[in-house]
Amino acid sequence: MPEPLEKAIRWYLASAEELAERVVSDAHAEGVLGEVDDQRLDDWRRSLQSNLERMATLWLRGESPEEVVLPPQSVDYATRLVHRGVPVEEALRASRFALMYLWDRFAEVLIESKDPDVDKMLRVWTREYLLYVNRWTESYLTYYSQEFSRWNRSAATLRRATVDALLGERRIALDLASHRLGYELRRRHLAVVAWIDASIQSSHALQDLETSVAKATEALGCARPLVVSEGTNELWAWASVRGDVDELAVTADCVASGVSLSLGRPRAGLEGFRTSHVQASEAARLARMAGRTDPVTRYRDVEAISLLSSDIDRLRAFVTGSLGALAQADEGTEPLRATLLIYLDSGRSRTHTAARLGVHQNTVTYRLNRIQDLLAQSLDDIAAFEVHTALTILRYFGPQLLQPRAARSDGRPT
Repeated sequence: MPEPLEKAIRWYLASAEELAERVVSDAHAEGVLGEVDDQRLDDWRRSLQSNLERMATLWLRGESPEEVVLPPQSVDYATRLVHRGVPVEEALRASRFALMYLWDRFAEVLIESKDPDVDKMLRVWTREYLLYVNRWTESYLTYYSQEFSRWNRSAATLRRATVDALLGERRIALDLASHRLGYELRRRHLAVVAWIDASIQSSHALQDLETSVAKATEALGCARPLVVSEGTNELWAWASVRGDVDELAVTADCVASGVSLSLGRPRAGLEGFRTSHVQASEAARLARMAGRTDPVTRYRDVEAISLLSSDIDRLRAFVTGSLGALAQADEGTEPLRATLLIYLDSGRSRTHTAARLGVHQNTVTYRLNRIQDLLAQSLDDIAAFEVHTALTILRYFGPQLLQPRAARSDGRPT
């Protein structure tokens, strides 16, 4: 393989995530997808990125386009489109936009090499690109057709359509909906969302999800939950519960390896069916956004944080604005943040703070003085609510919200 061509392909591989982001952003801006939600945009981005990486890897290995297999992210995306009733023509329109965009970017990189044989390399690469695209399209259409037939034959179609109608607040008789679902809607409900990362390639992912949901709802005292599929890597469930519910009964022991669960709060009737699901979905969104690996996330534990966390960049700006130099990513500030949070939680008692940290009171005094230096103001004057909120958010989201360590004049970290 000529060196300029190999370099361009390696650039393709290294830039897969950025290219996928650009394709989705431009396609959305140009209205290629019509009216879509953020979840579908994110699903398409993951599918694009995985296909780019697989395509570039195949070329670098010199493998035949006949070896093309749809990556799990593309399978999941196609499954979600089928389940949402998106016509295959709409999916292919978006794919054509992406393929033209990606061909243009690759050609630009290759031409910029100014190699005397660039025209020849471009012809060779275009042929390989079209062979890959044709094979991928065949595989995609085959899977889409098979999944479409399976989904429309399944009783799950009716259950999912009924659930969508209920969640979308469309008019439907309660008795009819309960009959279709095989689940009484007049009771109290606790919603569960179960998911597994799309990057995990497992032949038993669905089985693991179903087993985890079954164990979780059994722990809540419900033997027959309502379960519907949301793609190949996510399930939605509702447990009919009575009396006091011990959400802590759903532990890591209920969850299969690689699976994550989120729980809403128990709520009654049709409105409770919707509300608990919204809460479970919000807890799942927050766990994914924060990159958490906890097997179980309970909405009641993250409700306050979820109200402030619609956008990771805005969160980072809020944390930085509230904590200033105390939000820097270095080992020295970590114990200072922990001390300040406990100090505020303890009603500004140095004695209680020292006891909870297990350190001498002089250590607490030293740390608080250091905190005041970093904040450039007395702790008596800080905006306590904002600072406490920022510290709480940071404790959940971790270092991704911190600022890089400040650099010295010689360019080295301080």
